[in-house]
Order: sequence, then C-alpha cells, then structure tokens
Amino acid sequence: MFFSLVKIKTEYLRNIVLTNLINFDILGLIAGILTSISLLPQLREVLKGKIVNDIAPVVLIILIVGLSLWAWYGVLKTEMPIILSTSFAVIVNLCLFALHNIYRKPKSI
Repeated sequence: MFFSLVKIKTEYLRNIVLTNLINFDILGLIAGILTSISLLPQLREVLKGKIVNDIAPVVLIILIVGLSLWAWYGVLKTEMPIILSTSFAVIVNLCLFALHNIYRKPKSI
C-alpha cells in the first residue's frame, strides 16, 4: 500500500513538472542555441587572428553534413527548435570552413 502511494505521488509530481513547468519547445530552443553558439568564439578568433592551423577541415565537413541532416530531420518533423538551431550551426560551420580555405597556409615541401 505504501509503495503504491509513493509511486502514484511520484508520477503525479513528475507529470506536474513536465506539463506545467517545462515547455518543451523552449527547452529545445535553449539547448539548440547553446549548442549553436558554441563555435562562435572559434569563429571570432579566426576572424581576429586569421590563424586556422588548428582547425581540421574534416571535422567541419562532418559537422556540416551531420547538422544539415538534423535540419532536414527537423523540417520533416516540423520541429522549429531543431530547424532553427541546426540551420544556424550549419551557417557558422560553413563560415569556419570558408575561412579555413581562405586563411590556410600552403604546406611547404
């Protein structure tokens, strides 16, 4: 009896928290914004110093492809937080990739 009451109380509290306190779109937007802006400091440093030696272009390509697929998934599911955050992240990564190609130093033989 006691454990069933605890279970009911726990489920009731969980439902209150999930339905009343957390708006899932807002949660998704916050997660997406934080993830998307994570590379902005790197972009700023590249623009400021024009040094791209430590950036691996393969990583950027993988990120661009992966994020593009996430954006497509968001479109198919009509999930605006996924669409907005991943599209922004694709743009930031494309900028980094373009700057990498502009500022990279040719390898000496």
